[in-house]
Amino acid sequence: MKYIFLFNFLFYLSLSKAQEKLRIEYEVEPYFESINRVDNSVNSVTSIFELISTESESIYTVVPTINNSQSEISGFSMAMMSADENPVYKNFQTKKYVEGIKLSGKAFLVQDDLPIINWEIKKETKEIAGISTLKAIAVLEDENQTKIEAWYAPKLSYKTGPEKFWGLPGVILELKTVIEYENGNKEGTHYLASKIEVIKK
Repeated sequence: MKYIFLFNFLFYLSLSKAQEKLRIEYEVEPYFESINRVDNSVNSVTSIFELISTESESIYTVVPTINNSQSEISGFSMAMMSADENPVYKNFQTKKYVEGIKLSGKAFLVQDDLPIINWEIKKETKEIAGISTLKAIAVLEDENQTKIEAWYAPKLSYKTGPEKFWGLPGVILELKTVIEYENGNKEGTHYLASKIEVIKK
């Protein structure tokens, strides 16, 4: 609790300098798709996160909720997948991020450069939470060559999104990551905005 309080205090203090903030709630759910039905013994937990952003910086943190998911169905034990709950602060002027992590029971703040994402903007559009969005795709330069499909809102001009995702000319309201393995299995995480509000105080 001290770790979470310290992280939030430091960066909410920074955000308090701005007059207007955008707050977005995301439903975040990891997934696993197997070509072998025997391997489909994985159950995912949907977590709620909030993103609070100004034009120059943002904070992404988990919203504590009570989880009533069952880890055992019909007598079979099921593996549970849940989203990474590490808080992430992004600064778009310095192009740096700070992430809170825990290793061996100890809390650390890790700073690094924001990832460079080579977005390709498409023509497809759809509405999310009543706001018009455009589609963008990218492939991360990581060991898994992770594929990304994002839907961003040009009307909400802040260049941010969940976790470390950023760089589009509008807030990312929906995003899906896909890692494809040689055996045909897939896994990733789905982020979907469920609530959007402007905070003026």
